Amino acid sequence: MRAILNNRSRLMALNNSGKMFPAPVFPPDSAADKLTCKLNNKSSVTTCTNSKSVLMDVSQQTSHVGMHTSTGNSGTLGATNMTTLVVGLGNHSMSGTRHNIGMAVADQLCKHLESNWKKDSECHGMIAMATLDENHKLILLKPRHFMNVNGKSVLKTVTKYNIPVTNIFLLHDDIDRPLGKYSIKEGGSAGGHNGVKSVINCLGTNNMLRLRFGIDRPTNPSAVPDYVLEKFTTTEKEVLPRLVDECVQLVLKRIQGQTVK
Repeated sequence: MRAILNNRSRLMALNNSGKMFPAPVFPPDSAADKLTCKLNNKSSVTTCTNSKSVLMDVSQQTSHVGMHTSTGNSGTLGATNMTTLVVGLGNHSMSGTRHNIGMAVADQLCKHLESNWKKDSECHGMIAMATLDENHKLILLKPRHFMNVNGKSVLKTVTKYNIPVTNIFLLHDDIDRPLGKYSIKEGGSAGGHNGVKSVINCLGTNNMLRLRFGIDRPTNPSAVPDYVLEKFTTTEKEVLPRLVDECVQLVLKRIQGQTVK
C-alpha cells in the first residue's frame, strides 16, 4: 500500500490543511455490503502509513494538537475546560450488527445529551456536539468508513478539532467478553480488533481510553467473521437497551473523572 505520508513536511501539510488525505470512502448501501465487510474483516487492517518513523511523527504531532490553540485541553480526562472525542467504531452501513455495538452506544450517548448527528465530509463521518457540564465538552464521531479503516476518520477529526490523543475515547465490541460484560481499558494492544488497530496505526499511539462491550465469541473460530456481522438475536436484543444505557453512564462518569470499575 502506498504510504500517505513520506516525510515530516508532508505530515505538517496534512495536519494544517488536510488536503493530502484520501477522499472519503463511503460503504455502498447494497446487498453486497455484508460480503464486502466480511472480506475486509478477514483481511489485515489498512494502515495510514507503512513507515514506523512517520507513525512516530503522527503521534508527536497529534499528541500536541490543541495545546497551541485550545485553552485547558490538558490531555487528561476529568480535567477542567477540556474537549473529549468519543468514537463509536463500526461499519457505517451495517447498524444493528454485533460489530456495530460501539456505534449503538454512541447513538444512545448522543440521545442522552440531546444532540443531533450531522454529516461532516471533512472528517469522513457523522459528528455530534454536546456540553456535558461547564468543564467538559464532547465531540461524538461515527466514521463513514469500513471498520478496518475507521482510523482515517479519527485522524481527520483529531486534526480538525485540535484534540490531544489522550482525550480520545473509543467505543467498540469485544468478542473475548460475554454479552453483558463491559469494561474501560486505558492503552494496551488492539486485541485483534481491526477497528482499534486502524486507529492506533493512524495516530501512532495506543494512549487512549476504550470501552469494550462484550458480544461473546462463537464456538467455531472460523465463524467469527460472519458472527460479528450478524444482527443480535431476539433474546440478546431484550437486554441490549439496559446494557447500552449502563455503558453510556460509565463513559460519562469516566470523562468527568469519577472512579469507575
